[in-house]
Amino acid sequence: MKYIVILLLSLFLFNCSLPEVGAPKKESIEKPDEEVPEEIDIISISSLEELREYAAKDDVHVKMAAGTYLINDASYFKELNIDRYDDTNDQIPDGTYAISTLFHFSGNNNIFDLEGVVINVDTAIYPSIDNNGKINEVFIDGTNNIIKGLSFNNLGDGYTAPYTDGTSAIMLTVSGVDNTLEDVSLYITGSWPYGYGQLLGKSSDALVSLHKHSSLLVTGTGTKLLRCNVITRAFGHGIVLQGAVNTLIEDCYVEGEMRSTDDILEGDLSDITQYVTVDGKQVPKSYYAPGYFEKGHMISMNEDGVRTYLDGPFSYSRTKKVTVVNTTVKNMRSGFVLVHGSGEMTISNSTAIGCESAFSGGTGIEISKSKGDAQYGPLLTFPYKNSRNCVVDLELINTESDFPPQRLVEIIGNGHNITIKNHENKVRATPLPIVFGESTYADDKFFRGFSYSEYAGASTNFLNNKTQMPIVFTDLADSNSVTTNGTVTDNGQSNIVN
Repeated sequence: MKYIVILLLSLFLFNCSLPEVGAPKKESIEKPDEEVPEEIDIISISSLEELREYAAKDDVHVKMAAGTYLINDASYFKELNIDRYDDTNDQIPDGTYAISTLFHFSGNNNIFDLEGVVINVDTAIYPSIDNNGKINEVFIDGTNNIIKGLSFNNLGDGYTAPYTDGTSAIMLTVSGVDNTLEDVSLYITGSWPYGYGQLLGKSSDALVSLHKHSSLLVTGTGTKLLRCNVITRAFGHGIVLQGAVNTLIEDCYVEGEMRSTDDILEGDLSDITQYVTVDGKQVPKSYYAPGYFEKGHMISMNEDGVRTYLDGPFSYSRTKKVTVVNTTVKNMRSGFVLVHGSGEMTISNSTAIGCESAFSGGTGIEISKSKGDAQYGPLLTFPYKNSRNCVVDLELINTESDFPPQRLVEIIGNGHNITIKNHENKVRATPLPIVFGESTYADDKFFRGFSYSEYAGASTNFLNNKTQMPIVFTDLADSNSVTTNGTVTDNGQSNIVN
């Protein structure tokens, strides 16, 4: 009887474990098919006309035949009116901004594979361009586009045209949303006058009508610059951000060129003689003053390597959140200048070599695991007295030159936390001071007639100096704290030395 009960119980449990007729087992239930994006057919093209045509389309994947393409006809430029927006609402149109352009990438969701494509533009055609004075050779304002592999070059001796007042050029502008440049190389010439850096002044202080030619302008949202190279031989910025939001610059390289004031004075100054003074009698004796050329300095022929401005020409949005990773700047006026804008501004694993100044601090900027030299200018400077709360971790490369700066580091503002150590443990042979309370920018203002104290001063900053370089507290340095392995000269007040 016991065995019969066990047998019946086993059969009951076995039947209970079976699924209902027609019901699927749990482990065999299939998930609904996920949406798989359709593959876009690759479109092969082999002409600049086709590239311009597809640049205005949506949802295309274009592969252009490798080769060198030449533009030497001014009629290839087309006039384009870009919407501007109200200063209180970026969704409200407020007129237009007219430019002349070669390629307008206005489409959306596109991939342009331009590997092996070289586009050369002869700058001799620039004086013949029928435009309103604003040239953008490549203009991108679509959404979610990828442009990769392009090499875009200017040909010529670098003189765009000293013929039309206000003529300026930008080689490539990235506007729009979520656009990406990968492995794009730019070579820029074409500005006037060229070969004097900012010795003739800049902006409203310029002694001449400058015809600038900047390299790569970012004004859009979510822009990514990946492995891009910018080589400039024109007076203008390398990578410049105006009204850009959430920009990533990674694995990029920017290069300008340096020239000594000795070489400038030995050269032909006939094209600018009316604007300059060589003996210093007509202007304050400083090479900062526009029009004064003083021997003994090395200056960049270009502007800044990676630079932010508060807003831009196409909207009044503020520049916000910039991330720079593993990027190198060489021989520019300044290496990295993220001093204008808001939100996170970070620079990491990046290098500045042979610039007039390597890194510039603003407010709340974080610079980490980066390095630079002080061949011709300071490793670190803070141009504005109201800068505050920067966190800086830099290594000093010990390369020197025959044109050394006055200061190794210029600390202005308050609340900064700075660590400086020697790259590869190599100590700089010639001492240069780390100075609290002075800066090149304040020098500039002083030589233009302003009070030094209006633009200089340092308080409540902390410095960990591991370079063995001397520290100087000026009379404008107050309540700063340092830990150092170098000598200290204190002409300030309430500074603490550990």
